[in-house]
Amino acid sequence: AEGINLTFGLLGATSNRKTSVTGITNIVSLRSNPTFAGKTNKIRSKLVALSYAAGADANIGIYLNTAITGSSWTAFDANTSPIDIDTAGGAITGGRRVFAGVIENGAASLIDLNLLDFRMNPGDIISFAGGGVTAGTAIQIGITWRDEI
Repeated sequence: AEGINLTFGLLGATSNRKTSVTGITNIVSLRSNPTFAGKTNKIRSKLVALSYAAGADANIGIYLNTAITGSSWTAFDANTSPIDIDTAGGAITGGRRVFAGVIENGAASLIDLNLLDFRMNPGDIISFAGGGVTAGTAIQIGITWRDEI
């Protein structure tokens, strides 16, 4: 039998806001770079918390290994984390939806993602995306993760 899974490592966090969102659009994405510190990356990163808000009714989703139109990746911290971040990308296609949420009439939510026990493997891309029910909705998403070093 396995015991309790104790996780150690540095926390990382980022957020992004996009305005005039209608269809499901990438708000912020994380990529676990296959190479870290000049070596093959063997670090898993656990999703810890998700916060989101919108100016009107909206749908929110977490997508695994999607293609992101116009993505541009930047290292979160090339010295301490294998995670790259994209906030430039737009439409997402493919992949698997692993979480669905809704925002009603401009509310906000904070979700403890520890309950999902979801970890990114090297090479994985996680897209945090949203779409306004009404045209032109502003959506903001914040994400926290732990690099299990």
